[in-house]
Amino acid sequence: TGTDPYDRRDLDLTANWDPSALTNVYARLSHSQTDHDQQPQRNFSGFTGELRGSTRATGKLKLSTRLSRDTGQSYSTFDFSGFTSAAEFNRTTTALRFGADYDFSAKIAFNASVDHARRNLSSVLGNALVSLDGSDRTNTLALGARWTPIRAAQLGCDLTREQRSASAGSSGVTVGRGYGSTGFSCFGQLVLQ
Repeated sequence: TGTDPYDRRDLDLTANWDPSALTNVYARLSHSQTDHDQQPQRNFSGFTGELRGSTRATGKLKLSTRLSRDTGQSYSTFDFSGFTSAAEFNRTTTALRFGADYDFSAKIAFNASVDHARRNLSSVLGNALVSLDGSDRTNTLALGARWTPIRAAQLGCDLTREQRSASAGSSGVTVGRGYGSTGFSCFGQLVLQ
């Protein structure tokens, strides 16, 4: 659809607090403003922020959580009911994450996380002749294992399950697409010093 230069300005207020040697809390409050030259429907002005914390519950278990609301910059084009210049973009994303890392032994570690994200979507059909809104929700479950046989080497595998559902906005038309996917990956790392 051509280029769309934009200007973005953010004013951030951050705080970092260590209530104990085992616990950390971080907070950010931002005012964001984005102005697009070619597609003003993508403009955004408002507050975003993040709150996250982590604690070492035991000597082997570390827990973390994160809550955030940020502007979205993703953009895609697609065919929709005969419109070949349909465009979809996310205005804001609100996300919540819980994570856990467990050191089973000096050489074996496990990790797990649960994520939930909600995106507010807008879609423009036929060069801004028709504008639609909607949202989608994505739930992700991830499990992983790491093995460090020696200090300079590490092997690991991750299993991820992701499920997305889309819902209609005030227009009654669903914007976005639902899907489900399962991913599995393994890696090896060798550090030469």
